[in-house]
Amino acid sequence: EMNQIRFQQPAKNLNLSKEEHYALRNIQKGEDIIVRSADKGGAVVVWSKDLYIKEANRQLSESNFHTKVPDDLTQQFQTIVISTIENAILNKQLPGSAYNLIVENPHCSRFYLLPKIHKQNNPGRPIVSACSCPTEFISKFLGDTLRHIVESLSTYVKDSIHF
Repeated sequence: EMNQIRFQQPAKNLNLSKEEHYALRNIQKGEDIIVRSADKGGAVVVWSKDLYIKEANRQLSESNFHTKVPDDLTQQFQTIVISTIENAILNKQLPGSAYNLIVENPHCSRFYLLPKIHKQNNPGRPIVSACSCPTEFISKFLGDTLRHIVESLSTYVKDSIHF
C-alpha cells in the first residue's frame, strides 16, 4: 500500500480557504515582519521586523554574555579543526574515519530569537544554531558518545519532563 502513495503529487484538499492561502503567501513574502514559533506553547508569532532587530541588538549589546568580533572567524576555526583532526589521525589517537568529523562547507553559526509571549514585553529567547559550523559533527559525535555514559550514572536528567 505504501508503494501506491504518490508522495510527489500535491495535496488536493487544502485546509485553508483561498483567502487564507493568499494571506499566508503575503505574510511569508513580507519584508517588514518576522514569523517565528513562540518559545513555549506552540503559537506562531508575527513580529515587527523593527522590534525584532531592536530586541536582538539589546541582547547582543549585553557585554556580560556576548563579545563582538571584528570578522567572521569560521575559516580560522575550520583550519584549527582540520589540523587537530589530521594530527590526531597521524598520531594514531583517532582512526582514519575521523575525517568524517570535518564539515565540508562550514558557515558561521546563526543567531535568532524565539518570542517569549508568556513574559512581559515579550523578550526573545536567544538561539544559536550551530548547523554547518566547523564543530557540528564533533559536537554530535561527542553528544552521542557521552550520552551512554551519562545515562549509566545513578542520577541524571533526560529532559524537562523527566526533571
